[in-house]
Amino acid sequence: SKSAIYSYYPLNENEIVGIKHENKMILLENILSIRQFHHKRKFNFGKIQTDEVALLNAVRWNYDIKEDEISAIFYVGIDYSRIIIMKGYNSLQILPIINETTKSPEIVNTLYSRLLLEKSHHEIPTLNRIFLCGEDIATERIEALRVVEPECKIERLLPLRILDNDI
Repeated sequence: SKSAIYSYYPLNENEIVGIKHENKMILLENILSIRQFHHKRKFNFGKIQTDEVALLNAVRWNYDIKEDEISAIFYVGIDYSRIIIMKGYNSLQILPIINETTKSPEIVNTLYSRLLLEKSHHEIPTLNRIFLCGEDIATERIEALRVVEPECKIERLLPLRILDNDI
């Protein structure tokens, strides 16, 4: 388990904001370093989202999902991997970080095994979709999932809409 990192941002003379995170937050560190050179400017940090919220929003924004549809997001990263299970557009279960990465040739098997365990433990019915996203989503990984889940729609999580009026 990784130890937490604490970053601090002074709002004014009397207030400070503390942010706890597990991995480096490069965006935050860059904003804080820029602030040293532009100390009279106040930066708004309100747009920063956690990875999980960003992935849920990517599905919400780009895909039409029925209220009762069960989906899973498989995030495969260079530092860790994660699974989010959704019912409709809502998070049903955000599973703990898996310390396997894109470098592991068995990452899809690991994620799928973990999903099966959670499905049985939480009595989750049939899975309708699996979205894959992250650093290395090779076609072979998608095909491996299609073999074990032939009734499930398996696809890369892609930005299908760029603007509000895109269909």
